[in-house]
Amino acid sequence: MGNIYKVVFKDIKKRLTTKFKDLNFLEETFPEGSLNLYFDVGYGEKFVIFFLPIDREFNPNLLIHFAPLEVFFESVRRFLEIKPPVGYRVRFFLSSGGFKNLLDHLEKLGRYRVLLVVNLEETGIGNEKIVINGLSGNILYKIDKILNNQGLSTRKINIKEENHLEDRIMSTMQFRSIPNKYKNILPKDLYEVKRRDYIVLLIFLIITSVFKL
Repeated sequence: MGNIYKVVFKDIKKRLTTKFKDLNFLEETFPEGSLNLYFDVGYGEKFVIFFLPIDREFNPNLLIHFAPLEVFFESVRRFLEIKPPVGYRVRFFLSSGGFKNLLDHLEKLGRYRVLLVVNLEETGIGNEKIVINGLSGNILYKIDKILNNQGLSTRKINIKEENHLEDRIMSTMQFRSIPNKYKNILPKDLYEVKRRDYIVLLIFLIITSVFKL
């Protein structure tokens, strides 16, 4: 099959272009073989980055990899069909090079132009908690207000992990499925659309509420 991430990237492009004809995909390739694939929705100088790593360990038969990809697709649909961003762009960014490729990309883009990075790892599999590391007090306040106003039960956690984006990026929203000690082995057969829709709705509410430019 070759490099799994190249196959996945090809399938992602095919699925998106089948429904959305006008997406402008850009690719970046690197000597070590890693690849970035990204496209923008909306117009503006500033960016919200939706980040999803796709590496050689990607297994579409495991829930932990399948569900975030479905969250990615549904997020694209919402911003294209329901409420496009106003005053900023949403950049959907996939990479087989992980955090390093993302950080290099943001350096070239200009970090001052980045309003927020949304890390989609572990989304859509259930029991997601918002990791508060790397979020400003202003954004946390607005998240709390949204959760209370909408009656949403998502909790927040403070957890340190190696390679956390917030060590080098000011505003990063990410999630961890806790407790879920079997998350790395659960099959994709356990995927539920309602879990996907819940986390996408939460992300959508936060972004459209926080960044009313």
